[in-house]
Amino acid sequence: MANNEFYTFKGKCPICGEKHELTLSTRKDVINIKGCDIEYDEKYYKCPKYNDDESEFSSSKIFDENLLNARNEYRKKFGLLTSDEIVKIREEYGLSQVELSRILGIGDATIARYETKAIQEPIYDDILRRVKQYPMEMLDLLDKNKNKFTNERYERIRTKIIENQDKYGEEYEKRKLLINDYLDFREPSSSNGFKVLDIDLIEKIVSYIAFSRDNLYKTILMKFLWYIDKLSFERYGRAVTGLVYIHETYGALPIGHYDLMGLRNINSVEMLENGTYKIKIMPSERINFYDLDKNVKGIIDEVLMRFQGMDTNEIVDVMHAEEEYMNTNMYEIIQFNS
Repeated sequence: MANNEFYTFKGKCPICGEKHELTLSTRKDVINIKGCDIEYDEKYYKCPKYNDDESEFSSSKIFDENLLNARNEYRKKFGLLTSDEIVKIREEYGLSQVELSRILGIGDATIARYETKAIQEPIYDDILRRVKQYPMEMLDLLDKNKNKFTNERYERIRTKIIENQDKYGEEYEKRKLLINDYLDFREPSSSNGFKVLDIDLIEKIVSYIAFSRDNLYKTILMKFLWYIDKLSFERYGRAVTGLVYIHETYGALPIGHYDLMGLRNINSVEMLENGTYKIKIMPSERINFYDLDKNVKGIIDEVLMRFQGMDTNEIVDVMHAEEEYMNTNMYEIIQFNS
């Protein structure tokens, strides 16, 4: 079903030749990208004087926007940075598209294409993620390509990178601990549900769960993360977070769970309740989870609904009955298998 809004089209309507208000509609469509069918939101104009398909059209701007939407859905499906995320990385360092391309040692127009139409290869996606997480890696690349900048511009960019390191240094160091936990799982496999670790997405998911469920404690959160990844794998052939889970006494537990709880963007606090220390998780004001992918959000909501009203012991009992848990031994990795 299409969603409609009114829009004043500049110029004459190409359908009826008159100047009037047009309807801008959105509907689901499917396009094949690199051999994969991708569902995306397609926008189109409709002349209100006619009701058939011949009254529909797209401007060049809307056509480009539709293609970008489709390519971003492809990126999300395969765990690549979206065009908006690439723009954000560049803007955090105060760089132009050409400048970021030169720092990375790629063609001058490459970043511009990534932000508007081209889908980056995984190797370049990995480089972009690393300079996003570690400003000092950006500084190393800048120094390697120093000859591509004037001395004045080089110094300004260098200063900005160091400012980012000072600003986000603690956060990057904490992330590095978790990343080091996953050095053996840097490639998609049955251990991580064919999804590499995505810390940004994990932080959003944790904050969204904490926002949606009162009295969220670590043990419950760990089970929710497992079920979110399990359901995503069953439905889409791919997990959401990239976490790797171990068979533990109370169910599935992610590798590096202590470092996970230590991330600055996960709002956790240790509390003493009834003589027992527990870690309680609350929403983080530092995280915007409203832009979660609709499929991911739908899976989270399903998991939350399934366990609504259950306490920790009840959720653990359900976990103990899962086939994946029963078929593994203590401390073994719980594999994602189709």
